[in-house]
Amino acid sequence: MPLSNLSKNHLKHSEIAILVFSRRAKKELLAKSLPANHRGLEWAESLHRRAARVASSSGVYSFLLSENDQIGEGLPQRLCNAFEEYFALGFKAVIALASDVPELSKSHIAAAVDALQTNTAVLGPTFDGGDYLIGISESHYARMDMLAALADKEKVHVSLLSKFQSEESSCRVLATLRDIDNLRSLQQWLKERPLRKNALVQIGLLLLCIEENRSWDSKVDSYLPQYQFLSGLSRRGPPVWI
Repeated sequence: MPLSNLSKNHLKHSEIAILVFSRRAKKELLAKSLPANHRGLEWAESLHRRAARVASSSGVYSFLLSENDQIGEGLPQRLCNAFEEYFALGFKAVIALASDVPELSKSHIAAAVDALQTNTAVLGPTFDGGDYLIGISESHYARMDMLAALADKEKVHVSLLSKFQSEESSCRVLATLRDIDNLRSLQQWLKERPLRKNALVQIGLLLLCIEENRSWDSKVDSYLPQYQFLSGLSRRGPPVWI
């Protein structure tokens, strides 16, 4: 589904496509062993909306790829098939974007687009060894190399980087961000973030973590000082989402 409403004449980089990979919120939560209750569903859907909003405001053609739009068995095949589909449409470079990265911003997309003006590839690494963003020019895309690099989920970034950096190609690496793959990574992200304008969302996620793992409740005061007041909160209802 196209996210960009601008005509080609109004796009800053009309030869680049951004593909936001997404799946149904419930399926996403179950795959990550996160509770698919109302809080979890609201959060997963808000992450998807955020990724789509960031991509659509980038001045680049952007598309949301739902489960029905993704073809292939497993993520490596779905990624490669999507790259090839959009290269076939005439795009000279394609950026694949994950939708489970809370800190993703316009600046990361802008940096990726800028990187592809002078480099053949760009990667946005995650703390767990993967990538939240993979961009490559058509001239340096090779399906078998991509499939091989994507095969080991724990070493995706290292494998892609070694393939993208050679005498014939160059790769820029963006800031490392945390993607949410399980309860542990969600808890870790919450511990790293201070309260700010989306504080109520963060509080909702904290309560989600506490509901899922009651032993975490006793540790709230020790490593989340900004959430100290939560220890005495009633958890009868969800927070307001903003």
